[in-house]
Amino acid sequence: MDYTEKRKLILKGDMVKVILTLSVPLMINNLIQTIYNLTDTFFVSRLGDIEVNAVGFVWPIIFFMMSIAVGLSIAGTALISQYTGANESDEAQVVAGQIISFSFIASIILGILGALATPFIVSIMGAEGELYNYSVDFLRIILLGLPTMFIFNAFNAIKQGQGDTYTPMILVGLSVALNIILDPIFIFTFDLGVAGAAIATVISRGILAIYAMYILFNKNDGIRLEKNI
Repeated sequence: MDYTEKRKLILKGDMVKVILTLSVPLMINNLIQTIYNLTDTFFVSRLGDIEVNAVGFVWPIIFFMMSIAVGLSIAGTALISQYTGANESDEAQVVAGQIISFSFIASIILGILGALATPFIVSIMGAEGELYNYSVDFLRIILLGLPTMFIFNAFNAIKQGQGDTYTPMILVGLSVALNIILDPIFIFTFDLGVAGAAIATVISRGILAIYAMYILFNKNDGIRLEKNI
């Protein structure tokens, strides 16, 4: 279903069908998102108890960053949905560009500051010895890769504002599948251990974010961003 048909369905279609069309992919998307952490935990558990504990130990910090990424884009979803419903595509395009720009800048700042503060954060959380070392390795890489997380959440917000919850679901599924492939390669083949799990996750999200930006800048599907120099 293309953008025009989706818009017509939302504005004039049967409400039950509209709710199911929008909500089911969204629920599946959220479910698939959790598989990132489960995948890392599964493969890292093959390394040992301390390693897998390190991944779980820093999960609250990662979840906190995910919450910030989602929070930054929620307002944009509301505005884009209003402009889309009113058939004001130019205004929706402006909001979409602002979401992407703000999310990218915020993620760079948070990522750098977070990476620098990682040893302190892990220390005050009570980690010591090998648990501390593994936790720092994993969390620092994830924080440096925040732009990949924030950019896709911005893309997700833009698409949801247009009524497209299907495309983000498909992209997240592909990214998780790639993460499942890359995790054992970086963890065991390259012998990077816990750090390898974090690198695999960032690369998987990075490829997802790059393709998401390709869609927004090159495909005219309701909103198409333009480069302004």
